[in-house]
Amino acid sequence: MMPEILPDHVSSPRTALFWDGTAYRPGTIDAAGHIQIDVLGNANLDGALQSVATNRLIVRGEDQLFSLKEPLYDHRSAGCSAIDGYLNSNVVPANTIWVVTRIASRNTTRATTEHRYEVNHNVVFYQIGKETGAFAAGVNVYEPCRIVLGPNDYLRVYYIGALLGNTVSVTAIGYQMTLET
Repeated sequence: MMPEILPDHVSSPRTALFWDGTAYRPGTIDAAGHIQIDVLGNANLDGALQSVATNRLIVRGEDQLFSLKEPLYDHRSAGCSAIDGYLNSNVVPANTIWVVTRIASRNTTRATTEHRYEVNHNVVFYQIGKETGAFAAGVNVYEPCRIVLGPNDYLRVYYIGALLGNTVSVTAIGYQMTLET
């Protein structure tokens, strides 16, 4: 047997009906044509909210929503670690995701012949690209990419042709996202 519809007649056969737990009820339309639903005392809706005071609705899959925090322009410059050595970028902070779309690297002191790019994720390095050529001192070398870095991850660039102590730099360009918890 079908549950009762309250009131027992609706204004149109196309009226939106909503289940209140015991009966179907028609929705109310305001002057602008928007559906209005009274949710006071609805235990299911109250349970979906973390707090009635903040009215933050918990949505299945919310950790998959795109949430841009701010642009990413992270730069680090230091002495090269060794002959043909490397420099690490800054570490991705807690509760943050970096989406790196371009890496710029440079040896300010000396010409280089190759820049190799790696990502450190969970203490494992993954090579993501390399650029080979005759790169003059002070010239940026660009690696286009689309790499997602999580908290505590970082980039590493090897500078082939560099000497110990050469001033080298790495810049990560892209955008930051807030890590949903």
